[in-house]
Amino acid sequence: GRYNADPVLRHRDVIGREIVSDLEAADPRGTQWRGGTIYDPTSGRTYDCELRVRDDDRLDIRGYFGLRLIGRTVTWTRVGSEARLCRE
Repeated sequence: GRYNADPVLRHRDVIGREIVSDLEAADPRGTQWRGGTIYDPTSGRTYDCELRVRDDDRLDIRGYFGLRLIGRTVTWTRVGSEARLCRE
């Protein structure tokens, strides 16, 4: 991201960039993942993160800095699933 603290990294393409990394399954079904990081290309910062699989088309990802209570959760939706989800 253009606000990355490292000027060398400010002009990297977001397409093809690894955004989420190092997650480990926290349950045997693979619906909860913890211990990873998420890169915010807008701010250029990397945060701790955890992920929850809602269904085949949606993931809830929580990014936080230090404490899980201080963070933000966003839902990622699989591209192309919008019409199917709107019928639910």
